Amino acid sequence: MLTRQNNVSLESLELDYYSRDVCLSLEEFCQLLSSNSQLKILKICSSGPIKSDPDDNVTLAHHFCEFIHFSSLKNVTLGYYDISECQTTLKLLDAPNMWRLHLEDESYKEEPERLDASPILSFLATSEFSDVKQKTPSAHMAFPRLTSFSLSSVNTRTHLFNAFLNSVKNLQDLTLNSMNLDEVLCSFLPSDLNTSDNSILCPCPCLDKATLINVHPGCGPQYYSSLTDIDRRRREHGSAPLQCEV
Repeated sequence: MLTRQNNVSLESLELDYYSRDVCLSLEEFCQLLSSNSQLKILKICSSGPIKSDPDDNVTLAHHFCEFIHFSSLKNVTLGYYDISECQTTLKLLDAPNMWRLHLEDESYKEEPERLDASPILSFLATSEFSDVKQKTPSAHMAFPRLTSFSLSSVNTRTHLFNAFLNSVKNLQDLTLNSMNLDEVLCSFLPSDLNTSDNSILCPCPCLDKATLINVHPGCGPQYYSSLTDIDRRRREHGSAPLQCEV
């Protein structure tokens, strides 16, 4: 297990594709992170914490664990095989200055059906694990300074992604890699679905760059045209001009 030596905290930590036999328990994982609280870059790919007791029916995300404060953490990459592990990692990170987050569903490489990332997006939007549709007035975004967000093979639905985008007021750069674009692109459109006074909300109004990667062959022009129309409709409601790359 990696630990802090000579009271010097790491600035970059990468845990990639560990065998389940050597993955850290929740307690060991917390110890590792708390010993390196000056991290600036954190990358965890399919190497999150595992339950010490495999017969414990309580998910990792609902075990008691304290936030670990990372004042310098700016850049986080999380690749997950298990939703609970990803939730737990996010729950541990008190990173008020984080500006970049990358999420990737690693299970798609082996499983025919991708995991439902709804709980993850719910937590990012509200700092809670309840449905974002039930967001309370006290709920707040987990990482309020997030300006750059990328998703790879993440499974989500239109209404949920729209609710998430409505929470990221400062987002400027969004990358969608190997995503179901028919589901997510319409989430960028202004709507009145989440207001009590029928006013128009424009999701992530500061967004000025959207990049689509690994688009289905032959569909590039179609999606570029869709983004162009979305950009026009967003500008009508005061959003920043949207640069599109496909």
